[in-house]
Amino acid sequence: MERRAAIIEGTRKMRGGPPRRHAAEQASVACAILPQGASRAARHEPPKDRGGAPAPIEVALSLALQRAAAAYDTPGCWEVRTRAALSALLGLFDERPDLARLCVDQSASAGSAALALRERSLAILVRRIDDGRHSARRQPPPDAAQAVLAGTIGAIRARLLHSDPATLSDLLDPLMSFLVLPYRGAAASRRELTRSAPLP
Repeated sequence: MERRAAIIEGTRKMRGGPPRRHAAEQASVACAILPQGASRAARHEPPKDRGGAPAPIEVALSLALQRAAAAYDTPGCWEVRTRAALSALLGLFDERPDLARLCVDQSASAGSAALALRERSLAILVRRIDDGRHSARRQPPPDAAQAVLAGTIGAIRARLLHSDPATLSDLLDPLMSFLVLPYRGAAASRRELTRSAPLP
């Protein structure tokens, strides 16, 4: 139910018209994963690790982005590359649930360097998702990539928060179905739901 609610919320955002603005800037996907109750001041606190080494959240974000980027370089069409990147990311999170929680459910005490890295990482993911626009048969909504990324993050977070142990790899097909919907339409979205199913 939590996964369904997260995906429905992402779809609502995708269909809901122009994005809201706050602090004179367009609301970013990062706002969707800022923990509830986190203050604005917390966004600007220095990293906890003051010894010159990157804070754990920075290491986690960098590793996750590297794993997804390497998989996205797989030869093939946009759907194949996107599935490869998402599969690699979910697999990494299954191997390292501690890393998954750092990336997806970061505490409010994260420093400004980690938050800046998260912003950059999310911006890269948005661009890669929106690569689907170049070969889309229909014009997706302007903020389709932001909406589906927010819904994807919400579904992963719900699984992490409400399942113990949390297995994320089985989210691959439903999340891919959600990701391709605004770019390829309902028929392609339905095909993604059974893409990982074994042959009879």
